[in-house]
Amino acid sequence: MDKQETLGLETLGIGSPRRKRDYMERRLKRAKGRRGEDPDLAPDDMPRNQPSEAFQQSQGRIPAWVDSVPSYTPMKIEPLGTYLTRASTPPTRLPNPQCLLLVLDLNGTLLHRKRATTSYTPRPFLDRFITYALSHHKILIWSSAQQHNVSSICSRIFTPDQRSRLLGVWARDTLGLSAAQYGEKVQVYKQLQKVWADQDVQAAHPTGGKWDQGNTILIDDSKEKARAEPWNLVEVPEFLGPGRSEGEEDVLGQVERWVEEAKGWSDVSGFVKAMGGGFRHWGEVEGGEGGGTAKDGIAGYG
Repeated sequence: MDKQETLGLETLGIGSPRRKRDYMERRLKRAKGRRGEDPDLAPDDMPRNQPSEAFQQSQGRIPAWVDSVPSYTPMKIEPLGTYLTRASTPPTRLPNPQCLLLVLDLNGTLLHRKRATTSYTPRPFLDRFITYALSHHKILIWSSAQQHNVSSICSRIFTPDQRSRLLGVWARDTLGLSAAQYGEKVQVYKQLQKVWADQDVQAAHPTGGKWDQGNTILIDDSKEKARAEPWNLVEVPEFLGPGRSEGEEDVLGQVERWVEEAKGWSDVSGFVKAMGGGFRHWGEVEGGEGGGTAKDGIAGYG
């Protein structure tokens, strides 16, 4: 802090070292607030005093190779033309339901993680949903939190057997961030093309086929994160904890019923687009006064 700024603080009545520090921290927070923010990034994922990159890498908080990963530019995240063309083609009913790849977010979707801790509150009926998902589909966890937090949460919400059946547990180091962005609250994007390009994930297809937009669902509470593949998203309302989430009830039960319907169609992205969006729209069709079905929605699509 230079002498001129120090004099300015004293003029404001902010003379003590502690008050100066608090004042500067507030200024820093306001500056960060003008940037894009990731709603899932908890305070413990963004250190107040950022250690050096070398130290963070030595502690495993920033992978040594993270600087080599190109940063995403928010303004350039748009769906590919080929993706939109395929999603705009109405799907057909399959003779046999297909196994889906469910890419699951953690904080705000499956659970609520308390501030600056690894304590969490599971979303109602989480255990039932996990049992269903692992019994009928394949699961990949993809969180924007740091790896140590993600691993800690997963070790508690999944049994050892369930954990062994996950296709992967992806954390912040998979989002294409620079070392500087890794510890900041920046907007991130979960581009499913990265999932589909992963050889280990592809090798887990149960029939030797391939995972793509036709059989993948991202379940997340952030629409912006799915900007690259919007018609593969099931957007759930953010879970804020008991009594704090509007219309909570059995959200995961609704998602389960929606997935059960989606697996019977030839293309998930086409199904989502034809239905006008995520599971909330399916709930309206499923329980509407007119007794409509997903097929009715698709027949009227376009």
